[in-house]
Amino acid sequence: MEAQPLTQHDEMIGKAQAPARLPRRGPAERATRAVPATLAERLPSGLAGHVAARLPPEPAAALRQASDASYEDGAKASGSASA
Repeated sequence: MEAQPLTQHDEMIGKAQAPARLPRRGPAERATRAVPATLAERLPSGLAGHVAARLPPEPAAALRQASDASYEDGAKASGSASA
């Protein structure tokens, strides 16, 4: 059974927008993409996938994309170090 997101996208945007007192939705949307992308840089790829499964589709996609890019960068770096 696939995990369901803990929050919906609009709810997540509101939770970012209100405490930061952002006047528009755009900055809150950028923040909700930046946070998962930053997490992906620091989480092992398997764990990033589990976290993404619990997020709404938009931030989950950002997390997966950043995780994939992070993994590829790490693989390139380790490959070039051994060559």
